[in-house]
This record gives sequence, structure tokens and C-alpha cells, in this order.
Amino acid sequence: MRKALVGLAICLIMLMVTHESFGVLLCPEPGAGARIIDLFKAVCTECERGPVDTCGQEFSVTLVDVAPGPVSPLVTFTYEVYKYPDDLEGTDLVHWMLGVDLAQFYQYLAPGMTIYDIFADCSTGGIGSECVLIYPDPTTQLEGVKFEAVIGDGETQTFTVTLDDTALLPGIGFGEGCILAATKADHEDIMRTDRPAPGYVCISGPVLRERPIVCPIAQAGSDQNACVDDVVQLNGCTSYDPDGRPLTYSWSILSKPACSMAVLSDETACNPTVTADCAGDYVFQLIVNDGDCNSEPDTVLVKVADCGEYLCPKSLGFWKNHPEAWTADSLTLGCEEYSKMELVVLLNSPSLGDASLILAKQLIAAKLNIEKGSDPAPVGDTIEAADSLLCLYPGKLPYHVSTDVRQGKKMLKLAWILKKYNDGLLTDDCLEW
Repeated sequence: MRKALVGLAICLIMLMVTHESFGVLLCPEPGAGARIIDLFKAVCTECERGPVDTCGQEFSVTLVDVAPGPVSPLVTFTYEVYKYPDDLEGTDLVHWMLGVDLAQFYQYLAPGMTIYDIFADCSTGGIGSECVLIYPDPTTQLEGVKFEAVIGDGETQTFTVTLDDTALLPGIGFGEGCILAATKADHEDIMRTDRPAPGYVCISGPVLRERPIVCPIAQAGSDQNACVDDVVQLNGCTSYDPDGRPLTYSWSILSKPACSMAVLSDETACNPTVTADCAGDYVFQLIVNDGDCNSEPDTVLVKVADCGEYLCPKSLGFWKNHPEAWTADSLTLGCEEYSKMELVVLLNSPSLGDASLILAKQLIAAKLNIEKGSDPAPVGDTIEAADSLLCLYPGKLPYHVSTDVRQGKKMLKLAWILKKYNDGLLTDDCLEW
């Protein structure tokens, strides 16, 4: 009897191929049993996303979308199942199976991973619905993802399954290919001769594919300058993988001064720190890994000087364009105190031959440099003279002093000295920042 049923199923399969259908119509006889599934898999070689109807147009199954998951390198397959209206009792959907080749998935598991690491998530559209892995489902004899959900006449529900290829061996990922799916109404069972068979379809779904191995890119960050005893923070966090896979980090010290005992705070962090304990050059190397392969190494140079406590001055243009770098909320120019907003206005005001504004702008920059940590010694007397000169005028700047008059010429001379200081021409052995 079983041989006769299998033979009949083969005939049905071979006869039900049409140019208008999506591949092959899979219509088993009642009681065809588990052996019919291998025959169905053998002929499921041409498929589309659908919608694909089960025999008798009880249901249709559609692969709606294949898209990156919420976090790379996840991929999500989204399906819709529709129940055609009919007058029969007991034909509402109870569950449906997305037939995935779990044996093949097991074969390509990465070390330390389980099949549940591959199937990162699944979801159903109905309240009280659920999805699980099953090996196999007793009523459809398919193994894969079982979506339990009730769908009545004229209803549609959406289902998703999200896969993670980091659980697979390197060079293996997910693609879209032909797989079996089955819809099971509450009275259907492929193993029983006294009940109708479930509906089977050949549809696009997740399969394993070879994928090119693309190694990640390490970025160890920009070269830095530091002073002895500074805590230097490295930054490799801009390293990336072209496929969006998560990275692990491996830092090392390639070279350091002979006097140094420096060690990295955490060789596996993306941004470790190190204390520069003596002057000289430090070279750090970063290699990142995406689970498939290592990146090419990238290096960063940190030059450490015994520079004391002074930072190098910045130019007038820097302070004008970077008010966020200011450490002072107000400054005294001459005998008047100016708020940060007032100082910004002065820096952006055209000088138009006004010697008081020319001097004030360089004086602002010089005082901001000293507030930031630059050595005040080279211009201490100049700043005092500039303030004394501006104090001769009542109220707040600008004072509209011509560059041709005696006081104006004094202002220009002081402004020239302050400009040399702000441009870094009067300071040595300072720390760039």
C-alpha cells in the first residue's frame, strides 16, 4: 500500500508542472508519510517569492522581504500567510512550517556555537502565537521553524525569522534559495490516511551560501603628542568591517623608550590608555578581527616630551573659530571686563584701521592661550603694557584709535608682539594640542 501511495505521489508531482505555476505543485495523497518529503525536496529546484498557493487554494505563502536585521550581520526573512475563504469546517491554519535544512546548518556551525545561535530571533503577527525550532514536525514531517498561529478565512499574518551568520564557519553565509514550506490546518496530518494532507509549497527561503571573506580594516587613530606622565588614550574605535561584522581588538606596543615601563590598560579594548612615563617615541600597533580573519596592522605614533606644564599657543584665527575650546567665560581688557559673548563679537568685528581693535583681538587670543596653559613669560610685560594703554580710554571697546596717531602706533607694536606669541614664534618645548 505504501509503495502504491509513493508511486501515485510521484505521478502527481510529474503531472502538475505548468508554465503558469511557480515551479511544482506539491499535492500529496492522505497518508503519504515522511518518505514523500524527500521527493518533494528533490523537485523543489525552481521557486519564486510568491505568493505560492497550496493545493486546493487553501492558503498562500509569500516571501515579502529579505533585509538586514536590526544589528549587522543579521538577516531577516519576512513571510505572509493568507487563508482563502471557504465553507469547510476545520480548515483554519493551526501552524505552518518553514522547512530549513537543519542538518546542513549543523555541518557548518562555527566552534562553540549552537543551532540556536544561528536562529537569532523569530516572530509571529498574532496574539498568543509563537515560533520554535522543531526536528521534525510530526504532522508535516518538515524540520525547521514552526510558526504556531491561527489564521481564519480571509486573514493574513506576517512572520519573520532572523539569522546570524557569525554562528557559521568563515566563508559561509545566508542566501536565498528554494526550500519547502507547509501549512497545517487543524484536521490535516501527512501520516494519517483518514485525514487530508497538509499543504506544501516550494518557495524562496534561507539557504547556506559561500560568501567571500573580506577582512576588516584597522584604524589606530592619529599620531599624538604628549608630556611625560600624561595618560594617553588611544582610539581604534573607528576600525570597521566592510560586512558590518562585530570586531575584536588586539593592541600591542611595538617600541618605546628604553627608560619606559609603560603598559596598555587593556589590550583588547578599542580605546585603551597608557601612561607616558618618560620622554621619547612610542609606537602602538592595532589588529582587529571580525571572526573570519585579521586585519592588516595599523600603527600610531605618540611623541612624548619633557615639556613641563605649558601648552603651545594657538593663533587668533583658532580662537575666533573655536569658541568651544575656550576655558574662560570672561576676560579683562584694559580696565573693563568682557563676557564671552562680548569677546566673540569683538573678534568678529572688522578692524577698519582701528588700532584699539587690532590690539584687542591679539590680546584676547594671548589671554585665552594663557588660560589654556601656555607659558605667560614671553609676553607678560607686553600684556601688562597693552592693558595699561587700553585703560586710558573710557568705556568698552572699540575706541576708534587711528593707526597713524602716536597711541595707535604703540597699540600696533604691542599687537605685533602678541601675534608672534599667538603664532607660536616665542615659545619652545611646548605641547601641541
